[in-house]
Amino acid sequence: CGNALNALEVDRSKLPEQVRIVPSGVVEIIRKQAEGYYYIRP
Repeated sequence: CGNALNALEVDRSKLPEQVRIVPSGVVEIIRKQAEGYYYIRP
């Protein structure tokens, strides 16, 4: 997510172009669960 990329100082231009960066991973997980996706913890 964008938060992690910023915290780790990752250069976004080095990521593959098909990567979609979401601002917050936690918020994205909540949105996906609301759409019917399941979150499975390792």
